[in-house]
Formats: sequence, C-alpha cells, structure tokens
Amino acid sequence: MIATQPSLASILVNFGDWNADIANDADVNGGLLKIRLAVEAYGTPLGSGTAPLVGDAGNQLAAIAQLAAELVTIVGNSASLDETLALASSAALARVLDDQTLSRKLTNIQQNEV
Repeated sequence: MIATQPSLASILVNFGDWNADIANDADVNGGLLKIRLAVEAYGTPLGSGTAPLVGDAGNQLAAIAQLAAELVTIVGNSASLDETLALASSAALARVLDDQTLSRKLTNIQQNEV
C-alpha cells in the first residue's frame, strides 16, 4: 500500500512501525493489526473463490491501491480508526466494482450483496 501511496507511511506511523512484520502479531500494535485485518477482509472477496471479483494479480494490486488512496483521503476526517477503515473499505470497494477494467461486471443486486 505504501508503494502506491507513499504519504500513507506518515499516517501509518501513528499506529506504530508500519514497516514491521505484520504477519507476526507480537511485532505490531493493535492499530496496525486492525489495518492488516481490514486489508485482508477487503482483499479476500476480490481475489478468492471460484469467481473472484477481480481476476488477475495486476488488478488485485490496483484494487489494493484504491484502498490505500481512500485511506489517505479519509484519515483525519473520521472519529476513529475503525470508522476510517470502514469508510475507506466501502469507498474503495465501490470504486473497484464500478470500474469494469478492474472487476467483472455485476448486477446492482450482486454489488449490494458484496
């Protein structure tokens, strides 16, 4: 995420060492763990299952870049980290689903179910 939005580093530093091994829970604080879990929750339906929403690795990275961009935009405008993550994930997912170059076409009902 930092590679696509370098300014995100100065935001994430507020939650600890953003360059820490986030796979090792002992190395990171609660805020970074929440961010890790939010990114995983956001990315899972995009790239997994028998009919992923975003098919190839390049588009999956572009979808993660959308989340990073939304985080940069939203941080500071919401009351809490939880709210920031929810708003950023929702906005990024809407952008990805609306962009037919990134995701497969879904009906409005399918988009609402996601």
